[in-house]
Amino acid sequence: MLSPSASSPKLSVISKYFFRVYASDAADAAEGSFMAATAFQKLHLRSVAIMYINNEFGLGLQRVFRDRFETLGGKVHLTLACDRDQTDSRTQLTRIKATRPDGLFLAGYYQDGGWRVKRFCAPGGP
Repeated sequence: MLSPSASSPKLSVISKYFFRVYASDAADAAEGSFMAATAFQKLHLRSVAIMYINNEFGLGLQRVFRDRFETLGGKVHLTLACDRDQTDSRTQLTRIKATRPDGLFLAGYYQDGGWRVKRFCAPGGP
């Protein structure tokens, strides 16, 4: 089997005939680690909140990001899960804004992130 997008590390051990094109969410995952390093070292963010899609992908990605960001010296104020089909995140975004983080890390899919970022950044709040 060849998967173009599966990221669960559990899949790596199911068969010697399983191959992936997309990186695994394992502890050394490139995406979460790279994003954390970029946030801390290049964007100079020192505190963040994390909102992640409540599935294997989101959970793994937020875990790697959080661990790496904190190792670099950053602080994660709040970590909140959201469901894939959730269309209203005002309550979560209000909680996140109240912690006044330097940034927001969204661990999810591109089609879910845009409207959350727009609400988070809008003047007057979520």
